[in-house]
Parts: sequence; C-alpha cells; structure tokens
Amino acid sequence: MGKSAADRHAELRTWLGGVAELAEAVTGAGSVRSLLDLVAKTACRLMGYDFCAVLLPDSRREVLAIQGACGLSSTYIAGVNAQHPVRIGSGHPGEAPSSRAFRTGRAVALSDIAAETDYAWGGVADEQGYRSIIAVPLTTTGSCLGTLTCYRAEVHRFSDDEQELLTTLANQAAIAIETARLRERERRTIGELRQLNDSLREQHALLQRTGDIHRQLTEMALRGEGVDGVARALAALLGRPVLFEDPYGSPLAAAGPDGAVPCDRFDGIEHIATLRRSITHDPGTGTVEVRAGAAGRPWVTSPVVLDKDVVARMWIPGESAELGPLGRRAIEHAAVVAALEMLRGRTAVEVEWRLRGELLTDLLAQSPAALATIVARAGRLGHDLHRPHAVLVVRADSALEPDPNRRVDAQRQVLSAVHAVASGQSPRPLAARHGDDVVVLWPLDGPAVDGSA
Repeated sequence: MGKSAADRHAELRTWLGGVAELAEAVTGAGSVRSLLDLVAKTACRLMGYDFCAVLLPDSRREVLAIQGACGLSSTYIAGVNAQHPVRIGSGHPGEAPSSRAFRTGRAVALSDIAAETDYAWGGVADEQGYRSIIAVPLTTTGSCLGTLTCYRAEVHRFSDDEQELLTTLANQAAIAIETARLRERERRTIGELRQLNDSLREQHALLQRTGDIHRQLTEMALRGEGVDGVARALAALLGRPVLFEDPYGSPLAAAGPDGAVPCDRFDGIEHIATLRRSITHDPGTGTVEVRAGAAGRPWVTSPVVLDKDVVARMWIPGESAELGPLGRRAIEHAAVVAALEMLRGRTAVEVEWRLRGELLTDLLAQSPAALATIVARAGRLGHDLHRPHAVLVVRADSALEPDPNRRVDAQRQVLSAVHAVASGQSPRPLAARHGDDVVVLWPLDGPAVDGSA
C-alpha cells in the first residue's frame, strides 16, 4: 500500500526540516566538526539508520578517517582511525565501500557484510553491531569531499530509491560542509587580519614612542650635555638608575629617575667590578643581562661603540625582560648618542693634548723662536711657567692592560689618568706625550703630588 498524502507531507516536512537544520548550522558559530556530527545525525533520523559516519580524506588523500558520527562508539571510531584505517584504494579486492564511493563518485552498498569474504572490518563491525553498510560520496562542484557512510544492525537490501534519496541528502550535506569550511577559513582569516592589525597598531605606537625617545636624546645631544645628559635622559625614560663607565671601569656619569647622582653613591656599584669580568669586550655583543651567580642581582649592560672600539659601557639594574621593546630601543639610542658625545669630547681632548704636546716639545727642545712665545701659549692653556716645576716621566707597562685580547693604547690610558689627577690641581700641571713616555711638569708650590699619579 502506498503512503497517504498526509504521510508524504509529513515526510517532506521532516526532510525540509533536516536540510534547514543543516543550513542553520552553517550560518551559526559552530565548528565544522559539529556540523559533521549533525550530518550523521540527520542521516540517521531521516533514513532510519542505526549508525552513520562522515569520513574525510587526510591531507595526502591516502586515508579516509571518521570525522563526524552518530551512534558509533568512541572506541569504534578510534579503532578504525588508528588501527584499521580506510585506505583509499584503486579497485583492489577487499576495498572498503567508503573508499570505493570516494574514488568512483557513486554509492556503494553491502547488504550483508558477513557474506563478503574480502571485508576487512568484520571484527570491528561485530563489536559495533552492524551487518549492512552503504557509502555515498559527498560531492560538490565536481570534487569529492569525503563519504557519508551509514550502517544497519540487520541485513538490509538498499533499494535504488533509498540510494538515490541518501545521495540527495549527501549532496546537500556536501554543500553545507564546503560552505562551513569556507566560513571557518573566513573566520580564521579575519582573526589573522585582526591580529595583524593589532600588531601593526602596536608597531606604529612603538615607532612613535621610539621617535619620541630618539628626539629627546637628540635634543639633549644638541644642547651639548655630554654623557651626563645621556645618563639623565635614559634614566628618566627607563625609570631606572643608569651608570656609564669607561672601558677600564672608571665611572663617567650616573643618574637616577629623578636626576643625576654622584657616581660613588650609585646603588650597586660595588658589584659591577665582579660582573665586569664576566662579559666580553666584543663590540658586537650588544645589550645583555648578567648577574653574579644564579641568585645574584640582575644587571643589563650595553657597550658604547666608537670606531669598532668599546669606549664606554652602560649598567642598568634589573632584568632585561622588564625593559620591554621600548626600553631596549632607548638603550640602543642612548648608546649611539653617548658615542657621539664621547667623540665630541674626544675630539676636544685630542686638540687640547696636541697643543700641550707641542708646548712640551718646544719647551724640551729649547728652540729660541718657540721660547719667545711659550709662556703666553702656556698661559692660554692654563699653565704658569713662571713657577718652578718638577719633571715626572711615566711609562706604561703591560700590567695596565686588563684583557690581552683588547686593543688598548696604554700611553693614552696613562695620559688620561694623569689628566684626571691634574685637572683637580691648581696651578694646573702640564702633561703630554713625548715619544713613548708621558712627561708631566708639576708646579712645586702647588698641592702635594699624589704618589699614584
């Protein structure tokens, strides 16, 4: 007896409701995996199957794996996917119905798997409890996405009408799956674009802040505030104390977040001597974090490089990670500006040393022409040659070089040390290079000469 009109209308409404549910799932926020489960569930409900599965190929299109299911146990799914995978064959005997349907694009049905001697999944079929199976391709736009594979617990002959109806459902499901994949890719792309946009905003803000840092340090350099000014500006930018020292460990400048501080009162300066021995003087080392022992206080240090030589070094207490990208940029900019300040100071010192060297050479040579103006020339440099002077001759030895791998001008080091002592004396002593030695004319009626000079 045929179905009544009411039954046909009810069946049609059920089918339309199932297809509408698939379409609604596509437009919702669910994942592709949840849609695959819904496809299997819809096939069970509309066609009266006991179990259903959606199988999709792997990236190399060698194996079909169960990605969505209804009624199948997790043990069965894991067993098929891991231990008895459905390999995509080429028509060989024993090829799985799902593989054949995927490969040929046509429905494949087995009414009784127990009668199929080549069926390799009989063991797991018994465990799950099915006797008949049908697989139809999930086809869209000429390509096969996978298969919709359905099972009955009893022996069942799949009629042509049933196969055609299930194929129609599979086609609708394939459209839904493809659309869901596109939407998922869209969401992923939108998320990536948002992340990229956020990253660009952060980079733009970082560039703006970096520009502000560069401008502050450049303005300080234009005002000629020297390394002291660099230390003050960097300490204010970082909110941390900053110490500059020369390559030999002598402090050059120190500052805290609120302004300059005396170098000898810089917090932690007594530990830097130990840390200094643990770092390399290679200009290429850049900004690094060091600490004295595993539990020691961390310090960030960065070289100031001029003409491939380390001419100074910065010390900042705290961990490098806490500085962030802006802090590290500030240190890099400060190192460049400090190098320029030291170049400017070095140029002035070189001119001053050259003039004093010429003065000392003329004085020792006793040239009549030079002696006529030598007192006036000395006066312009702050020296009073009318006073009696003691003559000191200093020569550097290898003990002044703390690191044999460093390129050290020992004579310059001695001259710098002498000038550091002499700058605090009045009348001012005259010190200059003469051959391989440093010659010092020390006023006898001035303050007592320190023996370490």
